[in-house]
Amino acid sequence: MPSIFIWKAATPLPASSILYYSGANWFLEEHVTHSHSYQYENQMMLSNNVIAYQATKMPRDWVGSEILEMITIGYQLIREDSNGVLEQIGEWMRYRSKCDHVFERNALEAEYAAIPSNVPSKLIHRKCNTKENDVCLIRFHDISG
Repeated sequence: MPSIFIWKAATPLPASSILYYSGANWFLEEHVTHSHSYQYENQMMLSNNVIAYQATKMPRDWVGSEILEMITIGYQLIREDSNGVLEQIGEWMRYRSKCDHVFERNALEAEYAAIPSNVPSKLIHRKCNTKENDVCLIRFHDISG
């Protein structure tokens, strides 16, 4: 399964926005020209306050059982290549890999370490105070770092 990495952004909020729906273990994003949805299967907190998820890509109009939040949030596509997609969503950076990876700490740490290699250093990350027991539900609009 693909991995999704999330960490605190070091840049201001993006000017454009998307509609973001989320539940306890899923999210759906509506962009101007497309939508996509993922279901989280597993999660792990890595070093540098990075959250890694093992996720399943769902049909574009799929939603999970209970919706917990629907918000309009700032969005910026930073880079997309054959390996994955790097985006800023509100105050968070997110990398969605396009390949299947082993979901174990060493493999995830190595995969995360390869992400920022072609990204300006100001976009990489800053420390955030996310507590390990809070990582399941990311409230993009109200977590400060």
